[in-house]
Order: sequence, then structure tokens, then C-alpha cells
Amino acid sequence: MAVILTTSCTSKWRTSFDRGVEAYRHARYVEAVDALEQAVHKLTFQVASVYGLEGRGLLRPGYAADLAIFDPATVRAHEPEWTVDFPANTGRLIQRADGMHYTVVNGQVVYADGRLSGDLAGQVLRGGAWAGRSAPA
Repeated sequence: MAVILTTSCTSKWRTSFDRGVEAYRHARYVEAVDALEQAVHKLTFQVASVYGLEGRGLLRPGYAADLAIFDPATVRAHEPEWTVDFPANTGRLIQRADGMHYTVVNGQVVYADGRLSGDLAGQVLRGGAWAGRSAPA
């Protein structure tokens, strides 16, 4: 069974999401369907709502088509690893996952069965609290 859900963030989100779904899988006190639906709701719509990200976190006409398609029976986060792949030898933590089949950002497939497409469909999202603020000098 594959699950389709909307996201409110992209690359950094995947790590939190994988761990959230993994935590759901290990919960024994709540019925599986309800637990998965609650986990998806908390990791998508509630995050978008808290940060004031309008048009995100739900599958609705006119909303951004941000989706993650995964198999809840096999989704599992690997240990974080350090990679140096940014300009000027800047490093970052990455975390791979099993069971994640597709990631769609703004309607474009950016990840499919273990491979990044190279499309840069995302953008920096700022909630309503950021409106009118300028970056510090």
C-alpha cells in the first residue's frame, strides 16, 4: 500500500517525516490507520498552519502540489551522514530513507525511487509573520 500526503517543507522535512512515520509504526496503543492519519496530519497541515504557510499542507485545488508517496510498511530512516557537496567545500547532514518512493514539489517530481531528478522546484517559504520584514544586514 502506498500513501500519498502533502508536505509543507522539502529536504529538511524528509528527515523529520521519516522519523515521525517510523515512530508511528512502533506505536502499539493506537489503531494503525488512525495513527498514520494523525501522524500525516501533524507533519503536514499542522506544521503549515503553525508557520502560516497558506496553500500548503492539504490536497486541495489551488494549493501547491507538494507530495510524498511512501509505503508505511517499509519506510525507515537511515542514520544521518555527513557529506561535503556544497560550494567552497561546505558540508551538511543528509539522511536517506527506505520506503520513500516519490517526492513531488510544486507539481514536479524531484525524487523517484532513490534518485534525485535534478529539478529545483522548491522555494524558500515564509509564513505571514515574515511579511514586510527585511533581512538583517
